[in-house]
Amino acid sequence: KVAVEALSAILRDPSISAHHLAAATALTAIFERLRTHALPFVATALPLLIGCVRTAEVHQRDAALERIVAFVRTVGLPVRPFLRALLQLVDESWAGCQLHAIGLVE
Repeated sequence: KVAVEALSAILRDPSISAHHLAAATALTAIFERLRTHALPFVATALPLLIGCVRTAEVHQRDAALERIVAFVRTVGLPVRPFLRALLQLVDESWAGCQLHAIGLVE
């Protein structure tokens, strides 16, 4: 819980956006390791990860979207309340990150 909250704080702070991708990577790794034990934090983490992709610099956007794909594959069905936001992100990312956008749809 402490690590998820600390990483969430980093993702919320626009003044340290240079560290957002690293925080998103760490957050995804926590979910990959903890699996079902991390599910209570999906509602906190996923909107922040989506925001990370939207605010990422062009050269980091693909990697940030890749983190969401890994997150969604790990978490599975609990992302259903966020399907609209995820599909909107696919639409926004289609031109520049087709490979990961397709992975997100899968």
